[in-house]
Amino acid sequence: MALRCLIPLLCAAAFAFGAPRAGAQALEPAACHFGSEVQAWRGQVICHRLSVSEAREGGSAGEIELAVYELKQRNGEGGVPVIYLSGGPGISGSYYVNLLLRHPLRDDRPIIILEQRGVGQSGELCPSVRRNYYRRVASRQDNDLRRRQFIGLMLHCFDQVREDGRDLDAYTTVENAADLADLRRALGFEQIDIWAVSYGTVLAQAYMRLEPQHVGTIVLDAAVPIDYALEGNLIQNFRAVLAARWQDCIAEEVCPAGGPSFEERLEAIIPEYNRRPLRLLGFSPEPSIVVNYVYVTGVDAAGIVFSLLYEHPETRAIHRVLSLLERGSGSFLRAHYQRLASPGFSFGMHFAVNCRGAQPGEELLTALRESDPLLFDAMQVGFQHELCTNSDLAPATEDANDPVRYPGDVLILAGRFDPITPLSVAAPLRAGFPGATFLEIRGGGHGVSRSMPCAQEILRHYFANPGVPIRNFCID
Repeated sequence: MALRCLIPLLCAAAFAFGAPRAGAQALEPAACHFGSEVQAWRGQVICHRLSVSEAREGGSAGEIELAVYELKQRNGEGGVPVIYLSGGPGISGSYYVNLLLRHPLRDDRPIIILEQRGVGQSGELCPSVRRNYYRRVASRQDNDLRRRQFIGLMLHCFDQVREDGRDLDAYTTVENAADLADLRRALGFEQIDIWAVSYGTVLAQAYMRLEPQHVGTIVLDAAVPIDYALEGNLIQNFRAVLAARWQDCIAEEVCPAGGPSFEERLEAIIPEYNRRPLRLLGFSPEPSIVVNYVYVTGVDAAGIVFSLLYEHPETRAIHRVLSLLERGSGSFLRAHYQRLASPGFSFGMHFAVNCRGAQPGEELLTALRESDPLLFDAMQVGFQHELCTNSDLAPATEDANDPVRYPGDVLILAGRFDPITPLSVAAPLRAGFPGATFLEIRGGGHGVSRSMPCAQEILRHYFANPGVPIRNFCID
């Protein structure tokens, strides 16, 4: 049967690798629906739909449609595409389209983004939760009440999904990996090159277990072992990065050596905002949502600093933001809170997937709470565990979270200042990935291959010349 060319840029490569297997789903053309957050995409992005089974084993026999975004190659045609596996889980594909439109990898290769099921244009789970979060959670001054309200919203979300006739138990990393396999077959490739970041690295490992023979060149950035519970070291990593940034601030002569450290300043800020939350009036987290007011509590203050470290800023920026928080700058907090909002983020998908992932045990959570109660509460370390325990989500299959072994070449990148997934988080992969190369990027935060120019060059050269000794442009 002749292969119908639905993605012109991929045709030459598709024929080179062979036609899709019999019975493979086809990619269908679709209109692009991007909000104002995606700029200058016309002529650069082609949108498609991929129909897949909602539940492949023991579930419903229905199908769902997933959004697929093709970011065209800038220089010429014919480059084999790189499949980008996004983080979250739960962040909309349009966010990554906007982010990767400017990425230099597009000079050489098309980039294909498969928007995960239950997100954005791929059948978002519980879109009303975002609006209700700001109106019923962020509008409360008490953190304990916020937590209870949020758990109630999510439990109602799960009930609503089932009442709508959807199979909530099909929204897992295992099913996401099977969706990726369907995409490979639809594209007609024997092997696919994968670029995965954050949660995308967990998804990549699930796919490597499912179809190891179909994995080509692969980069894991901000890697998380599939059996690793992030909450276990989140506080420790946060404090370590704050301490390292404080030493840099002293060395750069921005911060006085005898003054309070970044950790000490944050420890004073959090209880102050808990005692006297700051109200922001007329807040609009995204174009379709307007709320009368939200409160900035100690949880939000900690989140602002954490997100700043996440994005690997200049050290002096951390000093300035802590100063603005100490002054209670309403204009800064409004602007930063607005920037933290994630239009299209699916809370339903996020927790449906994470509740089936690796979880910290009760003993570990108790130890963390006792050793660092301030940050345990401010960073909401126990929230997900409490939600998952109170939900009736089906547990993961017996081997879903077992460590993955993969003998092939893999490039694993980690930011030195990443408060979520530093190199110590990825380190256990050394046992199961004997062919992997690990690189720590000295100035980087979370997801260095997306946003640091030197790490972008590492990514480009690795995909262009897999197997060739890697040049660390961030050192050069």
